[in-house]
Amino acid sequence: MAGPALPPGQGKTEEVRPMAMRLFEERRSIRKYEEKPVEEEKLQAVLQAARLAPSWANLQCWSFV
Repeated sequence: MAGPALPPGQGKTEEVRPMAMRLFEERRSIRKYEEKPVEEEKLQAVLQAARLAPSWANLQCWSFV
């Protein structure tokens, strides 16, 4: 059962907006990489996130090499 509607400015969207804006403002584009291997645990975490990412019509039309 849904609770009462919240007045504008009192929902989760309003809490997330400042965090999202901070992420957009602090975004960086890395163009120079270090010559060191990626740790297996980090690599697996990134691949898992990519595997779980939504796809158009749930076609999951990607492949990992």
